[in-house]
Amino acid sequence: MYLNITTLQQCTERDIRAAFPNTSFTEPFTPPEGYVWVFPSPQPAHDPITQTVRETTPVLTDKGHWEQQWEVVDLDAEAIAANQAQANAARKTAILAELASIDLKSIRALREGYQPKIDELDAQAAALRAEMAAL
Repeated sequence: MYLNITTLQQCTERDIRAAFPNTSFTEPFTPPEGYVWVFPSPQPAHDPITQTVRETTPVLTDKGHWEQQWEVVDLDAEAIAANQAQANAARKTAILAELASIDLKSIRALREGYQPKIDELDAQAAALRAEMAAL
């Protein structure tokens, strides 16, 4: 990503080439004067259920280069509810898959005469069923 340091508008190499159609650029690409490379930075940690991350205007660091910036934004109640419903649905699917796996393990353990393992798996299954009922 590049930055027009006059307008602070972010752009791509393609955008720069389109803005300067009669210019022959070097390979590898070097932007013309007034444009600089923006060093990428990782997105900040956030709760994807209640927040989102969006890119803001890059800043000139004390290292002398421009760096990508992010901000964490709280979602509205409708988006949070939709995200929570999606997370619950995904968790229910995971619980069902794990329950199916535990049931198979229980049968296998029973065949092999491992009562302690059966008890452990039954306890895991009961906990998962309780969690699913709470969702």
